[in-house]
Amino acid sequence: KVRRADVPIVGDAKVVLNQLAAKVESRLEQEPGSAERPDWMETIRSWQQDYAVGYEQDPAGPIKPQYVIEELYRITGGDAIVVAGVGQHQ
Repeated sequence: KVRRADVPIVGDAKVVLNQLAAKVESRLEQEPGSAERPDWMETIRSWQQDYAVGYEQDPAGPIKPQYVIEELYRITGGDAIVVAGVGQHQ
């Protein structure tokens, strides 16, 4: 699908993504009303802890994509560019 950007962002992906992440983090910390719903915020924190993103690589099993990316990162010292497609390129 071809979509127009609402807010076009041009720049080095690493720099831009770090800047965007910092802005999002800042907004989350200052989110209006978060102090008014501490139970909900605690529930979210609990879910984040209970269902943290992670995986286990079975040495005898199929290689998981997460493992491949981690190994590329380790081998290249973080200096790898990985591109993946989902099969709907236009």
